Amino acid sequence: MGKIRWISCIIFLVFLSGCWDSVELDESIMVVGIGLSKKDNKYDIVIEALAPSAISPTKTAIEGRSIILKGTSETLFDAARDVIKTAKRRLFFTHAEVWVIHNELAAEEDMLQFLDILRREQMLRLNSFLFVTDKDPEEILTTHSTFSNIISEELISGLEYVRYTSDYPSVKARDYFKMLLSPLRNGYLPFITTVEQNNEILSQFIGSAIFKDGQMVGQLDEHESFGLLWLNNEIQGGNITVTINDEKASFKLIRGDTDIHTQLTEDQLTVDINVSAEGTLADQNLYVESINEWIKDFSQLISEQIADDINRSLQKLQKEFRTDATYIGINVYRKQPHLFNKVKEDWDDIFAEANIQVNVDTKVINKGLIEQPGYHFEKPERHNPYQLQKKGDKNGQ
Repeated sequence: MGKIRWISCIIFLVFLSGCWDSVELDESIMVVGIGLSKKDNKYDIVIEALAPSAISPTKTAIEGRSIILKGTSETLFDAARDVIKTAKRRLFFTHAEVWVIHNELAAEEDMLQFLDILRREQMLRLNSFLFVTDKDPEEILTTHSTFSNIISEELISGLEYVRYTSDYPSVKARDYFKMLLSPLRNGYLPFITTVEQNNEILSQFIGSAIFKDGQMVGQLDEHESFGLLWLNNEIQGGNITVTINDEKASFKLIRGDTDIHTQLTEDQLTVDINVSAEGTLADQNLYVESINEWIKDFSQLISEQIADDINRSLQKLQKEFRTDATYIGINVYRKQPHLFNKVKEDWDDIFAEANIQVNVDTKVINKGLIEQPGYHFEKPERHNPYQLQKKGDKNGQ
């Protein structure tokens, strides 16, 4: 009986005790987004934080409005501390999910080095998302909202729905660091800018930023980024539109898979890329005699479009950037590690001269609920096998 009392007391004390390092919500500011740039050898940091009234201890969803605060210093840590002068509260980065980095900073410095704090500081989240922009990061974090007053939340939502477009990658910090710490030391991030619509400034994804040895070396547009996602077997969905007889038809991609076969001999690389795509006929604006025959031609055009996007991506990566931001190098490293390690220092040059063949097989698994678009009610001719002969027909006499 005495043991039961002691156990009950201990449990009661556990429920009464609080966190030893807890901080009241009204004594802190919760950071949700971070923008980074550099000028005159000093880092400029801009943060999007939740106003104290937007933080609810009983709700998990972010509500209310955000505020923008800025700081400047020679290190990111000092720049963040500089923000406290205007915030007048301690900054908490445990909910920071967005890092927006200016492209000039990304091109001039090794991302692995100046983002050292993201890997080192336990308060920061490695499952946050990284973006590159050609605008001042403050412009991105202060664009007009479409559904949320928290811009960082909108940016995250854009990555969650990439399966409907596949025009840009979605990369978490931990995955980006894995790229830079791999034998290739190359990688990619989504590129974001601003556009004006209805007299409002909105953020918009426009492709990918490509990194070599931790520094940005160039950018891929939407089609080239689509090809990059195929190369890295990261396609989640999307749409493809082609022209047939001066009319447009669209393909809704449901599943995609890429199989890469590599063969390295001395300093010569041969690559076969086999892509399979499955989807549905999304829309079709012309009348055809046989929908099944038309589907064959349509599938072939979709395959050609996918192959073209992949080849456009390879053209830029091989000839312009001379950077292997694909899984081709990783594939060789895993299958032929001994040979790869011999040429590792010259890998990007070997990749640039590689012989790469792309093969695409597309299947339309569903053409939708109708056979023909529009008002096509052409009636087929009826052939009656039991025709009666007219009286007086010489053949019937």
